[in-house]
Amino acid sequence: MSKLLVVILLILKLFARQVTFAEYKIADAQIDFIESKDFNTAIEKGNWFIFFGASWCGHCQAATPEWLDLQTIYGNSFKEHGVLIKKVECTRNQDLCESQNLDGFPSFNNGKKITEFEVGSGIEKTPTLDTLYKFCLQTLRGLNSGQHFEISKSVKKNDVNLEKIYDELKEMSIRDSKPKNNVNPDGRVVYLTDASFDKLSPVMDSLAPETKNYVNIAKVDCTVEKATCNRFDIRGFPTLKFFQDGEFTSNYNGARTLEELKKFSLGFLKDPAFTPLKSKDVVNVLNENEVSFFFIYTPDDDGKHKDQLETIYKAAKKIGQKHKVFVSPEENIIKLLNINLEQNKNSALVVLKENGKSKFQFESDVSSSNLSKVLEWMNRYKNPLIPVMDSENSEALLGGDHILLLSILDFTNKNENIQKELKTFLKSIDTSLAKNPKLIKFAMLNGKQFEKYVRNTFKFELNDLPKFVILDNSNEKYYDVDKNNKHFEYKVNDLMQALNDFNEGNLVGKYTNGYFAYLMKSLSNILRPYLNFIVNHPIISGILGAGLIAAFFYWLISEDTSVTNYQPVKTGSKAD
Repeated sequence: MSKLLVVILLILKLFARQVTFAEYKIADAQIDFIESKDFNTAIEKGNWFIFFGASWCGHCQAATPEWLDLQTIYGNSFKEHGVLIKKVECTRNQDLCESQNLDGFPSFNNGKKITEFEVGSGIEKTPTLDTLYKFCLQTLRGLNSGQHFEISKSVKKNDVNLEKIYDELKEMSIRDSKPKNNVNPDGRVVYLTDASFDKLSPVMDSLAPETKNYVNIAKVDCTVEKATCNRFDIRGFPTLKFFQDGEFTSNYNGARTLEELKKFSLGFLKDPAFTPLKSKDVVNVLNENEVSFFFIYTPDDDGKHKDQLETIYKAAKKIGQKHKVFVSPEENIIKLLNINLEQNKNSALVVLKENGKSKFQFESDVSSSNLSKVLEWMNRYKNPLIPVMDSENSEALLGGDHILLLSILDFTNKNENIQKELKTFLKSIDTSLAKNPKLIKFAMLNGKQFEKYVRNTFKFELNDLPKFVILDNSNEKYYDVDKNNKHFEYKVNDLMQALNDFNEGNLVGKYTNGYFAYLMKSLSNILRPYLNFIVNHPIISGILGAGLIAAFFYWLISEDTSVTNYQPVKTGSKAD
């Protein structure tokens, strides 16, 4: 028959150990719980030492790390003597907790009430690992007619290997950061053609020695290698692309300086592909990163996790060093992040956005055969809800046939309320309302850092900020006032009305570079295909050139047959 030990801890205001909410969350995720549906059946056998607590209770939060220590350090040994250590979360098991006649939180129960453990207000009476251990041991001895025995510390099977696993993960994450003799062996540019990139060419020549044994530097002359340039959709010059393992990885849209190019190219190799993560660091990671990828797996003997790790490694390298990917073999992180792990699955890939407020899980298997799916999924979720526009992403945000909702702020000021309104607005947008089916993108711009651009494009001065504008990139127009000619306000309803009025065509736009510049660019876009056709067809170019030369010489040698020396007849005079 099960013996049920009740321990009620009446904790007053003093607590020896101050526990942060982060410490509580980390500990709570690792504790073994029992739910109301299993409770009555489970306690029929064995002895149970149960912690009844509520997540909103400050004293329960403080006691949770101590309870985890009891479970981790002594749990296995107590189990060998017939005592199971569990916790009941009363916020989701309210009926069960009410049936126990608890006097407050936290309370510790081993089924039926056998004894109580009261803690007074003195710090020396505070529930700690030591006091919990001694109480449980004494009660166990009492249940066994005073039999004297000791409970030794438990040794978890995985504890010995975890540090080794973390060392292996760390080594894997930086494996491509070491120089290779067969990569850029001479520290020189590989001239795939004889062309140069004019002003950029000297910078590329200087970059090659800086990336020796790390990155190959090459140049392509698109006037000669047309098929190659068409294959990679080259539309402007110079275009800089980064390749890994023979596959395109990323465009470079940053500053064309040696230091920035070096930082970009070496960043893919020298920066770790991912960061090994321990459970104690999870909360800090969420607080410090608006977007975080997590791959949690269970080490196995059949080698499946090695294929999964290789897949995550390759995907992490391709999405770029700005995006944070964390890898951990600790199963308790699955509880901490509240991940739904399907049956028979030993791993999970999730992304948490807005510092953990939004979560998305990769539904397919993480494997080398699914690398393209993993990469596509990570690229879809890698950006924050409102990315900050910079030199690297400006081309993607300002180019293309889409609508850009741009918030121009002075980042030296506090903008918490504005960002809160923006996020609420963006979450409530129904893009299907748009009559124009263009993609809608969002961005914030540091108006102080890009003051010249803001002034030249939108005619805003620094003291005019913050401002909200709608850019239609295809028409090179922007909209900064509502239909009453007032600037948009940073309020959810006002922003929603502005977007709806834009979709309905009720707003008056302004040209980003002036109407004349827009007209000239439009004319150039119309004529460019014809000019490119002529340039790319030597026979037609020759015929057209010969015709122009012939016309010029004909004009030079032709006689002027026009009558210029004549005397007008005077009308109305009499003849002699």
